[in-house]
Amino acid sequence: MLDLRFVRENPETVRRAMRAKMMEADLPRLENLLRLDEEHRLVRSDLEEKQARRNADSRLVGEMKRRGEDDPELMARLSELSGEVKRLEETERSLEQQIGQLMLAIP
Repeated sequence: MLDLRFVRENPETVRRAMRAKMMEADLPRLENLLRLDEEHRLVRSDLEEKQARRNADSRLVGEMKRRGEDDPELMARLSELSGEVKRLEETERSLEQQIGQLMLAIP
């Protein structure tokens, strides 16, 4: 099985190899793999950004609580961020599974 990074960086080489092995019928799988990989990378980037914001907001909430303060807006934003992180994590897992299945079909 090829490394996903190699496939991402050398898609034309992989296409040529598939054609040479008479696997042209599987070329749409390669295109789908490349599309899903790009989507996965975007989701991962968004997820990491939101996790960082959630962590920063959580620290801020902890500091505020130690001082006996409360900020309902911050709590609402933190709750919203947590929901978004959970949704993105599920999306990422789904994409990783799909990519794994497609990688098995690429020689």
